[in-house]
Amino acid sequence: MILFWMTIGLLGAGLSVLVIAVAARERHGAGEQALEAEVARRHLAEIDALKLAGLIDDEGHAAARAETARRLMAHVPGVEPAAPRPGDGRLVLMAVMAVMAVSLGLYAMTGSPGRADQPHAARVSEWAGIESELDPLRASFVAERRTREQPGDVDAWRTLARTRFEGADYIGAISAFRRAIMLEPEDAVTWARLGEAITRTHEGQVSADAEAAFRQAQSLDSDLPAARYFLGLAAIERGEREEAARQWQPLFERLNPSDPRVRAMQALLGEAR
Repeated sequence: MILFWMTIGLLGAGLSVLVIAVAARERHGAGEQALEAEVARRHLAEIDALKLAGLIDDEGHAAARAETARRLMAHVPGVEPAAPRPGDGRLVLMAVMAVMAVSLGLYAMTGSPGRADQPHAARVSEWAGIESELDPLRASFVAERRTREQPGDVDAWRTLARTRFEGADYIGAISAFRRAIMLEPEDAVTWARLGEAITRTHEGQVSADAEAAFRQAQSLDSDLPAARYFLGLAAIERGEREEAARQWQPLFERLNPSDPRVRAMQALLGEAR
């Protein structure tokens, strides 16, 4: 169906270009008429100026004005409109009919004209059977249904939060992480994930709420790498290089020195120095 709608969109765009081209041609003709009329008006003013200066007599003045007035009337918009070219209307009508015919043909070949619309709940049930193959958006719908059916299932809320986070729905992820924390407040990883989701909503800046979540995670698990990294980043943002180095030192000891993450953190410390 994606191919069908893309094709229809392209055909519609082509038809729009055709209509615009015909209209532009008519506007161009009207613009030429207006220009010629303005030239004739200026010519009349020049003739009157010559008469006042005594450079032409009364008879010459009258003859010149009559000729210029005739030219002016011939180009006044609405007095003698330009006739459309033969076939313009038929061309647009044929293009519209062609788009309709191609649209119906494509839908007959790629669509399902006889199939009834599938309710959202039925689609979610179908997706639940292939949950491991779903993209984050559809996986979040499946997880959301699980939370409605089993509101006390902390794993369902964690899954919902994770899929929303992966789908860049950080506000929704924050809500789901908070619900999971209400059910299991001693889970350090969920606290850290909450802090990361809050950080994403602040374009990578570790806000006060995010830092509080990371500190709670660290209080529950002092070796949690995510909490250490973001708390060090918050210290860097405040200009507290020593605190950042203290938080990151265990990460330096754990990671390979050639790890890109190590080089990135060392660069941040160097800039802070």
